[in-house]
Amino acid sequence: METSKMSDGEVITLNVGGRIYTTTLETLTRYPDSALGSMFSNRLPSSLDKNNNYFIDRDGPLFRYVLNFLRSSHLFLPDDFKELDLLADEADFYGIPELIQAVTREREAPKNDRALNVELRMYSQKRTGVHSDWTIFGNPDVLLKLSDSPTHFLGEHKMSENGEKLHRPWHMGFVNCRDGTSKYQPQPELTKQMIFKEIWKLGYRLRYICDSVSELLPVDVRVRSTVHLNEAKTWVFHTTKS
Repeated sequence: METSKMSDGEVITLNVGGRIYTTTLETLTRYPDSALGSMFSNRLPSSLDKNNNYFIDRDGPLFRYVLNFLRSSHLFLPDDFKELDLLADEADFYGIPELIQAVTREREAPKNDRALNVELRMYSQKRTGVHSDWTIFGNPDVLLKLSDSPTHFLGEHKMSENGEKLHRPWHMGFVNCRDGTSKYQPQPELTKQMIFKEIWKLGYRLRYICDSVSELLPVDVRVRSTVHLNEAKTWVFHTTKS
């Protein structure tokens, strides 16, 4: 079925494998070259169920994580999530490279004491510009040291319940003004230099890098230049300590 011309803010109801979701056209077309972007720009056919909801014959419960990724450009999973292989299939079906990479990072997150996996997610806000979310995977004891750094470089952050993932988002913070009113303002941006410096202090050295589309590559395979490091979205550090 061909969709009629709709505005970005128009509300759309989806039936994904029997599970009903409500969202907007703007969210569904955030990645124009994805399956959803193509479906709702009439480049792919769409179907309706008996209640005139757009129907997608895929895993209904897992679409929750796909939709939240479309909304925030970040993959949020419960600590006890055990369906990464199935979610990888869904990400592949919807054809969202950024989601595929996020799922891959979750599957490859280091589970040993010798590695730290640092992931960067960039996104933009119309009024406040480009911002960054940081996620660091690793041994709970090491992440706790980063979290409790005397320099407080992380600012406001969150540790997963199992202690193996540390997330530091950019967000608006609530502050009080001198005139008695309140307003929102961003916490300071966290840079690669700030994170790498603290990781270096703990005895870790950079071993692999990855951009948004390639595999993890040893740093000695790539040209060691600022350009390549700036293009990377994932950095893997290994400890020099035995």
